Amino acid sequence: MNNIYLCTPGPTPIPERVQDEMSKPILHHRSVEFQEIFAKVRRMINQMVHNDGETLLLSCSGSGGMEASVASLLQQGDHVVIVESGKFGQRWVELARRYELKADVIKVPWGEAVNPQSIAEKLTSSTKAVLTQACETSTGVYHPIEKIGGLLQSHKDCLFFVDAITALGIHHIDMPKMHIDVLIGGSQKALMCPPGVSTVCLSQRAIDRIKVSQSMYLSLEKELKTQRKDVAAFTPAITIIRGLRVALEMLEEEGFENVYRRHADLSRRVRAVFRKAGFPLFNEDAEAAHGITVVGPNLSWDVDTWLTTCKKQYGLWMAGGQEHLKGKIFRYAHMGHSHQESVDFTLDLLFTSLQSYIDVPSFESLIGE
Repeated sequence: MNNIYLCTPGPTPIPERVQDEMSKPILHHRSVEFQEIFAKVRRMINQMVHNDGETLLLSCSGSGGMEASVASLLQQGDHVVIVESGKFGQRWVELARRYELKADVIKVPWGEAVNPQSIAEKLTSSTKAVLTQACETSTGVYHPIEKIGGLLQSHKDCLFFVDAITALGIHHIDMPKMHIDVLIGGSQKALMCPPGVSTVCLSQRAIDRIKVSQSMYLSLEKELKTQRKDVAAFTPAITIIRGLRVALEMLEEEGFENVYRRHADLSRRVRAVFRKAGFPLFNEDAEAAHGITVVGPNLSWDVDTWLTTCKKQYGLWMAGGQEHLKGKIFRYAHMGHSHQESVDFTLDLLFTSLQSYIDVPSFESLIGE
C-alpha cells in the first residue's frame, strides 16, 4: 500500500521533521551528545505539565509505565480506588490484582465519565492511591481529573495516579494544580513518535514515596537515581528519544496552549460533522476527549467489514470497538500531527467509503461547501 492515512488512537502520524531526525546515525547512549538530548526531553516534558518533580523516560509502552508506577509506589495490601470505565481502566485493575493490592473498583458505564463523588465515597484514611485514566482510549471519554485531584487534597497519604497516554499533548495538564502525583504518557500518541517510550512524571510527593520495586527492570527508584545523571539504568530507545526531542520542540514552537486549542477545535469540528450526518456519538460533548471521536453504537452497517474496506481500498486506518463494543462503534483519532486540512481529507475518504454501505451525504455537503 502506497499511502496510509493513520487515524487510529495510537500510533499516530509522525511528522517528516521527526522522521528525518530518527533516520540519522544512531548515537551511543552513554555519550555526552545523547545525554544532552535525554536531559532536554525530560526537562521539556516536565515543563509541559508544570511538574515540580521529575520526569522519567522508560523504554516500554505506556502499560509499562503504569506497571512501573504500581510496582515502585505501592505494596501488597495497600488500599487503592480504581476507576474502571473501559479497556485501560481494566488494566489498572489487573495490575492491582497482580501486585495484591486491596482495590475498590468503581465501574463506570463505558462511554461515561466518572462522578468524583463516587470516588470520595470509597476513600478512607488508609487509602494509598486513586488510579484512573485521563482519557479512556477505548471509549473516548475524558474524566474530570482536576475535580478528582481536588477532593484528594484532604487525603494527604493518597497519591493520584493518572494514565494520560491519550491526553498528554492534547489537553492542558497542570500536575500541581490538578494535584496529580503520577502522570503516565506514551511516545506514540500526541508526542508524534513511534511506540517504545513511556514517560512517567512524578511529583515530589511521589518521589518521597518511592520504594524498592518488585520489578527489576521497571524500577522507578533505579531509574530516578540514574536519570538524574542524564543516563538511563538500561539501554534506552535512543532513536525514539531523539525523535521526541524534535517533536517536543515542534509543540513548543507552536505554543502548548495553541496545541491544546487546535485539538479542541478539531474535536468540535469532527463531532459537528458526524452529528450533522445523523450518526450517534458515544460521549456527551462535555465528557469527550479532544484527541479521539467515537461514533456509535446502533450503527446500521457492518462496522468491522467497513473498517477493513477503508484500510484496503482507501488507505484509511481507524479502530473499532473492544470487548462488548466490537462491531458497534468506530474510533476516529485526530491527535498529534493533525490539522484541519488532514482531518478534512480523511473525513472525505471516510464518507466516500461509506457510500457503498449506507445512504450518506458527501463530506462537502456536511461542511457547507
